Amino acid sequence: ARGHQRVRLVAKYSMKIEKYKRAARNIVTPKEGYGLAEELKRAGFWVRMVSDKPEAADRALKEHMVEVMDKRQVECVVL
Repeated sequence: ARGHQRVRLVAKYSMKIEKYKRAARNIVTPKEGYGLAEELKRAGFWVRMVSDKPEAADRALKEHMVEVMDKRQVECVVL
């Protein structure tokens, strides 16, 4: 009897879950560049573009911080 209840429950919610996953995928996927790169460059900031993969910006920031500290350009970084 329990297996039958689970089958009915899965069938009942499968379409709703699929709809939710599609909506969440559109929200979670980052937009390309957010249109800020050109404005920041024009304002005089150094801008480095990264891929649109998840956490690519975090990885690039960590690598840049390590590189700058290895070259002794800064001694301390506060975020």
